[in-house]
Amino acid sequence: MGPFYAKTKAEIEQLIDGGTIEKQVHEDITYDDIYKTQDNLWNFLFFTGYLKVTAKRFEGREQYLTMSIPNEEVAYIYSNTIKEWFDAQIKIVTK
Repeated sequence: MGPFYAKTKAEIEQLIDGGTIEKQVHEDITYDDIYKTQDNLWNFLFFTGYLKVTAKRFEGREQYLTMSIPNEEVAYIYSNTIKEWFDAQIKIVTK
């Protein structure tokens, strides 16, 4: 399993367990950009409502958001659909 998948899977599990993650915000990403960097995935999840802001901070001109899962309905999606997708991707990568 590559470092991208391992770190992202760990962060998703952290969110499912009720935790938070902190990520830099990039407002100019498009759907095609999701796979370019790990941060783009989190930005996409935030801008589509699958993560909510619990805190924010600025570091110079960069904005960082602390985010969590917004509600139980979305938590269900994370714990079932997204986690299953990652498990399937890990099997493909490790073959």
